[in-house]
Amino acid sequence: MMTFAMNRLAQWHELTYLRSQSKRTGAIKLYLDFGFLPDMDADGAAEAWCEVAKHVKHPVLASTCGRK
Repeated sequence: MMTFAMNRLAQWHELTYLRSQSKRTGAIKLYLDFGFLPDMDADGAAEAWCEVAKHVKHPVLASTCGRK
């Protein structure tokens, strides 16, 4: 279902914005796997994402927070 929805969004939109709670680590991993990227521009966002990276092992977060 998620794959279908993402494919439909891609047909109609170049950019999609998604919000989630930082404690929903399973959902965050799924969103990252589908190509969503962290928004690091908001105040405190870098700190928040690096905190999430402690619980969600994903290459996007590892590169964003200076971990490998």
